Amino acid sequence: LGSRPQILLFGDSITEYSTGSFGWATELSQLFSRKADIIIRGYSGYNSAIAWSMLQQSTGIFPHGDGDRTLMLVFFGANDAAAPDYHMHVPVDEYGDNLRSIVRRSKETMPGITVVLVSPPPIDEEKLMQFDWYAGRSTELAGAYAEEAARAAQDEGAIFLDIHTLMVNKPDWKPFLSDGLHLSP
Repeated sequence: LGSRPQILLFGDSITEYSTGSFGWATELSQLFSRKADIIIRGYSGYNSAIAWSMLQQSTGIFPHGDGDRTLMLVFFGANDAAAPDYHMHVPVDEYGDNLRSIVRRSKETMPGITVVLVSPPPIDEEKLMQFDWYAGRSTELAGAYAEEAARAAQDEGAIFLDIHTLMVNKPDWKPFLSDGLHLSP
């Protein structure tokens, strides 16, 4: 049968929670059923610094495969873009450096891999404020991190998926966020 192409999803809680009914990872799994293996590594509460540290310390996060048949979506930034006094915050320049390192490491360990950096989404602050993990997040801060992700993608030859801009350019984008931060199914 040979090896099947792989789609690796590496991110924070937005990735972790995407596996529910009609979540985006679930939809990808259905779309690529019998065509590719979807491998999900979503970690609630993680930021780009933790993700980069994980990749430095372990080669077993993802199964080894043929890089030429592998697509990796890297979806961090929502926690990095928390307010500077919040424990998950990573300064925007360090966030960019972490993304660059993640892309480089992925390309070194799986030559030929296609890496897609996904921007953090905008924030529905009004909805998110009702949760204790609100952490001072804002659409403005998320936008700065989206811009840095774009620069990192360009610098490292990765593809950039700017869901931040795609969403805010829609007149009624807030229903796309279930709780003000996480994507709705």
